[in-house]
Amino acid sequence: MTERPRSHQAFFAELKRRNVFKVAAFYGGAAFVVLQVVDLVVPALNLPESVMTAAVVVTVLAFPIALAVTWVFDLTPGGVKRTDPAQSGELEAIVALPAARRWPAGLLALAGTALLAVGVWWTIERTGGSETGSGPGMSDRPPSIAVLPFVNMSGGEENEYFSDGITEEILNALAQVPGLKVAARTSAFQFKDRQLDLREVGRQLSVATVLEGSVQRSGDDIRITAQLIDAESGFHIWSGKFDRQLVDIFAVEDEIARAIADTLRAPLGLEPASRLVSRATEDAEAYELYLQGQQMLGRRGASLLRAVSFYERALARDPDYAAAQAGLAEAYALLPFYALGDWEEFLTKAEASARRALALDSTMARAHVALANVRRDLWDWDTAEAHYERAIELAPNDAEARHQYAQHLTRVGRNQAAVAQSYLFLELDPLSPILNAGQGKMLMDGGRYQEAIRSLNKAIELDPNLGIAHMWLMRANIMTGRWDEAELAARLGAALVGEDPASYATLVRAVENPELKSEALSILETATDEYWALSPGAKAYWYILLDEHELAVDALALVTEKGLGNATYFNDAMLDPLRDDPRFQNLLERVGLAR
Repeated sequence: MTERPRSHQAFFAELKRRNVFKVAAFYGGAAFVVLQVVDLVVPALNLPESVMTAAVVVTVLAFPIALAVTWVFDLTPGGVKRTDPAQSGELEAIVALPAARRWPAGLLALAGTALLAVGVWWTIERTGGSETGSGPGMSDRPPSIAVLPFVNMSGGEENEYFSDGITEEILNALAQVPGLKVAARTSAFQFKDRQLDLREVGRQLSVATVLEGSVQRSGDDIRITAQLIDAESGFHIWSGKFDRQLVDIFAVEDEIARAIADTLRAPLGLEPASRLVSRATEDAEAYELYLQGQQMLGRRGASLLRAVSFYERALARDPDYAAAQAGLAEAYALLPFYALGDWEEFLTKAEASARRALALDSTMARAHVALANVRRDLWDWDTAEAHYERAIELAPNDAEARHQYAQHLTRVGRNQAAVAQSYLFLELDPLSPILNAGQGKMLMDGGRYQEAIRSLNKAIELDPNLGIAHMWLMRANIMTGRWDEAELAARLGAALVGEDPASYATLVRAVENPELKSEALSILETATDEYWALSPGAKAYWYILLDEHELAVDALALVTEKGLGNATYFNDAMLDPLRDDPRFQNLLERVGLAR
C-alpha cells in the first residue's frame, strides 16, 4: 500500500497535476521577452514612457491571475472546464516518481519566475525607477542641460551664424532659469557636426538633459525644431516645431526656452519661468548683424576686427541695442591682447561701449564683465571686482564671467579664491581648451605645478594648437625639473605662436645648464616684444630662472610704464625671490597691489 503523501508533498503534486508549474515557466519566459521588446520599441517609436510602465504593471499583475486560472480551470480537447479533483492514488503516484522526473517541472517554474523578476527589475532600472518622483523620461540627476548647436538646414556656410546665434540665444535664456545648470557654449559647441550618442554627450558635459534642433530659413520665414532628450536613458521628453517670421524671432526663442523650463520645472523643482528672452531690438537686420558679430567674436584673433565692424553696423541701425554695445565693448577690450590695436585707445572705446550698454540695460551681465575687464586692465582693482561680482550675481551660469573674475583674483594675489572659481567655471564649461589652460595658469601662479601640468595637458588634448597652453606647460615642466618635456613644450609652443623654437629650447636648457646662460641672456636682450611670449613681463620669468633678479625687476618696470595693460605677473609664485627687493615693492605700489 502506497504511503499517503505529506501535506506539502500533496500541494506540490497538485501544482504539477494542474500544470501550474508549466504555466509559470512559460509565462515567466514570455514576459521577459515581451518586456525586452517593449524596452527597445518605446524609445525607438518615441512612445510615452507610460507605455513601458503599463507593460510592467500588467505583466506583474497578470502573473498570479494566470496561475490562479490554471489551478481552477483545465484546457481539454472539449474546451475549457473546471479541473477535476485528483483521483484516488493520483497524487501518490506523482510523489512516488523518481526525483529526475519530479524536479524539472518545479525548477522550470522557478526559472520562469526568476526571468519575470529580472525583466521587471531591468525595465524599472532603465526608466529610472518610480521612487524619484521624476516625470516621463527624466533621470534623477540634478537639473542641468546642454544646448547643442542647432543644425543649419538653410544650406550654405554663410547661414551658420544664424543657426549658431539662435542656439546661443536659447542657451543664454535657459541660463537665467534659477536652479538650472546650463553647459557653457564652448563645451556644447565641441559637438558641432559630430554624430555622437546623446548619452555620451551627457556624460562628457555632466548634464541630465540635452537639447538639439535645427533652423531652416527662407527669406523672412523661419522654421525651428527642437527636442529635449534625457541624457541617461536617451528618451524624448519634449519636442516642438515653430514656424515664424524673422520679426518674431525673440518671441520664438523665448517660447522654446520657456517650454523647456516648464518641462523641467515640475519634476526637478525649478522656479516658474517668466519671460526669458527680451525683445532686444525691433530691427531684424540689426539682429542679424549682431549674430554675425557674435560669430566673429568667438573666433578671436584677426576676426575681432570683423566683429567690431558687424557690431558697429548693428548699432548704426539701432543705437539702443544694448547687447550689440556689450559685444562691441568685449571686442574692443580684446584687440590689444592680439596686437591689433593700441591699449589706451581701445580700452577707452571699450569702457564707453560697456557703460552705454549698462545705461540701456543695467542687468546685462556681459556688459558688467566687459566693464570689469577694462577697469582691471587699468588697474582699478576695486571697481573691477564690484562689476565681476555683480555679473556673477546676475548670471551664475556664465563660465566666462567666472573665468575673467578668477583672472582678476589671481592678479590681486587671491590665488586660492581664483582656483576655487576655476573649478566652478570648468564645471560649467568642461571641454573649453582655454578654460582648462586658464586653470593651469592659476595653479601655476600659486606654485601648484603638478596640478597645473594635469590641467594644461587636458587643454592641449582638447586643442593641440593652443600655443599659450604649450608655453605655460613649458614653465610648469621647468619648475618640476622635467627638462625633456619642457623643451618639447617650448618647441611646440614657439612654433604655434610664431616664435623661434630653437631659441626657446636654448632658454629651457640654459636654466638646466649654467654653461648656456650667456647665450640665453643674449636671446632675451635682442628679442622684441611684438608678441607676448617674450614681452617684458615674460622676460622677467626667464631672468628669475637664470638667477638675474635685477634684470627681472627692470623688465617688470617696463610693464608698468604706460600705466595700463596686462599686469598678470606681480602675484605669481615665480616672483617670490623678488618680494624683498625695494624696487619690486615700488612696482607693486605703482600698480596698486602693494596691499
